[in-house]
Amino acid sequence: MSGVIAIMVALLVSAAALAMDFSCGGFDDMTPWDTWDNSSSSVWTTPDDLPEPPSVSQAAWVQGVEISRDGAGYSLEVSFTLPDYCSRFDGHDLSVVESWIEVSLEIADLSDGGNVACAQAIQELSANIPIEAALRQGENYTVSVNGVLTNLFTTPEDPSVDVVTARSPVESVELLIMESYPPQYSLYIVSALPKGSSCSWFNGYDIGSPFPGRVEVEVTHHEVAELRVCTADYPIVETFVPLGADFEPGQEYEVVVNGELAERFEAQ
Repeated sequence: MSGVIAIMVALLVSAAALAMDFSCGGFDDMTPWDTWDNSSSSVWTTPDDLPEPPSVSQAAWVQGVEISRDGAGYSLEVSFTLPDYCSRFDGHDLSVVESWIEVSLEIADLSDGGNVACAQAIQELSANIPIEAALRQGENYTVSVNGVLTNLFTTPEDPSVDVVTARSPVESVELLIMESYPPQYSLYIVSALPKGSSCSWFNGYDIGSPFPGRVEVEVTHHEVAELRVCTADYPIVETFVPLGADFEPGQEYEVVVNGELAERFEAQ
């Protein structure tokens, strides 16, 4: 019995000494708790509700371009979006070289490289841009905005004749994919001139993308607005519309031509 008591007393003495050593800063061969490298543990995690850092403004998303003509000449109504309120439309630049009309939308970035917080909301904007240069009669003009093809239109050969621009009847639409990298997409569209060859002429097409995943194409023609005896023929027009290569692989797209769904495909 006395032996058991002796062992218990020894254990108590050892525990007391251990406690005193710890309270006095002992255990010199161990790393103190306040400097313990715990980088591999989950002691601190980033809260899920922290706001995302503001992104640097990207180029404007061009939704579509509408071409209008009046006594003063031609103008472009450009519809576009900006990704956030740190992006500001700051004007435009337009140049006409031969039969190519190039428009650049100038977008100012107010985020200071991401240091200024801004509302992450889409801005829907439009800009009316007059074409001040004189366009040649009976010429095909191609329009691009920020490097994206948006329109092809034709000026009337005789500006004294009162004409209107109308949607053309579409006979067929075929999607063409070139074997290139990245793949180039285009449309082969067969349309018609409903007032015959003497009273209607091919105008061109407009390409729009109101939102990602949708392409809208409108094929149009000129037709005489005044009363006139027209030929009874029904001319057919074959048109290749280049859609470019800016398609996300694996994403599904739909193509609408003159208001009707014409194609649905998954980008390669």
